[in-house]
Amino acid sequence: MQINIRRGERERERERERERERERERERETERDRGERERDRERERIERERERERARSLLSLLSLSLSLLSLSSRFYLSIDIASAISDCQGLAPVL
Repeated sequence: MQINIRRGERERERERERERERERERERETERDRGERERDRERERIERERERERARSLLSLLSLSLSLLSLSSRFYLSIDIASAISDCQGLAPVL
């Protein structure tokens, strides 16, 4: 009878130990999941920052292109005006 009681106690103790081990494993998995979520958030933050930087670069390039276009159109306009003045000066003796 005493032996059966001790066996039962040992079996219950083993079961409690297995349950504690399962609980520790769940905690480790939770920590791993938390770490993965944090790494995912960090990757997403970095990707958003890269997208912002690309957008800024594209806006700068667009601004530069518009400035160059504006300058070139002024340059060609000034050439057209100079050409027109020159043509008029060439006609002045005739008039």
